[in-house]
Amino acid sequence: MAEKKLSRRDFLRLSSAVGAGLALAGVPAANALGLVKPSYASPAVGAAAQSGRYKEAPMLAERVAAGTLPAVDERLPLEPRVRQVPAVGNYGGVIHEQTYQQGGHFFLDGALLVFPQQTNNNGTVIEPDLCTSVEISADAKEFTFHFREGLKWSDGSPFTVDDVLWWWNEEQLNTDLFPQGPYSTWRVGGELVEFTKIDDFTLLITSPEPYRPILNMSAHERMSLGSTFAEPVAYMSQFHIGFNPDANAVAASLGYDFWYQAFLARTYHLGPFAGKPHMGPWVKIESTTAREVFERNAFYHEVDTDGQQLPYIDYIYMDVVTDSTLRETAVLAGQMTQSDVRLSQIEAARGNQENGDFQILNWANSNPSQCVLSFNLNHKNPVLREIYNDLRFRQAMSYAINRNEMNDTLYFGLAQPV
Repeated sequence: MAEKKLSRRDFLRLSSAVGAGLALAGVPAANALGLVKPSYASPAVGAAAQSGRYKEAPMLAERVAAGTLPAVDERLPLEPRVRQVPAVGNYGGVIHEQTYQQGGHFFLDGALLVFPQQTNNNGTVIEPDLCTSVEISADAKEFTFHFREGLKWSDGSPFTVDDVLWWWNEEQLNTDLFPQGPYSTWRVGGELVEFTKIDDFTLLITSPEPYRPILNMSAHERMSLGSTFAEPVAYMSQFHIGFNPDANAVAASLGYDFWYQAFLARTYHLGPFAGKPHMGPWVKIESTTAREVFERNAFYHEVDTDGQQLPYIDYIYMDVVTDSTLRETAVLAGQMTQSDVRLSQIEAARGNQENGDFQILNWANSNPSQCVLSFNLNHKNPVLREIYNDLRFRQAMSYAINRNEMNDTLYFGLAQPV
């Protein structure tokens, strides 16, 4: 079975130890499963959105019929994001995955995140996602985000710009939570940016100096709604001493010493808490030392070109396996829907493709390099410091490195020497 090279979304995390991703051979394409986000259409409302006739997964239709869930038209924003897919998918199915500990990382964890904007598959174009548009001033100091009206958290509560302001004022600026202050990415020239509410769905971010990186951040985990940018206020308030005088008692009942520990535990973007409302395609509904379960978000804001609310897949079942050898064995045996594999295991993976009934996908990495060597230009030894600061020395060392040999020896010929 031939290996295939695919474009890689920024949310498909591939660490320096990862050489390829594995998926079952019986799966025709990752896009058909909703595993990879393809390029989007124009921010304009698509034909499916204009018709107002949306479709939903059978499991959600049953809940609507039982009266426990609003109709799909009521759950979607006024202008859903219309995703252009190579082929319209079918509803149902389960992704089987594994992780090393309760709440641990897994290969697709980045797919749980959602941002004001997203990049295309090649990572070259930033396009609106939770927003319908983003405006930037001529001096690159003001950024206006127009969020989709009618966005909802996974518990059905409405999202507004107030959720962003609460995150900033009550979380980021709270010295019990962040003694050092907000994330450094929000500090420009020694000063913090400002967040201003224009209306319920329009947010203005003002920088003291030109700061175009905000556009990149808007499609990055630094602006992941439900963790690093905006919070479900009703849920998070119960753990905040400023809004719940019994927050310390709540924290103690959960095994923490102080309220801010329980609060911070629920803010990690790649470790979502079961029960915490989110805005991504799947939300965690169960978390134990043996298994974690994610279920489709009934209020997810996207539809495909046929008007089907996304995602296609119903559940993600993730086994907690602490032994790395057992995890690798399960992957090579084809027991996982998809996974990553260490480079040291690539030959074993190639030899098990037929028996395990899977195929190897060589995901292109968005990082410019997997290996970087640098010299200490401030070395305490004056002789070495002078040598290291000599550009000719560093150029000579670069020429001396046999990149092709490194690729063949360390990366099994899978890397691209530059």
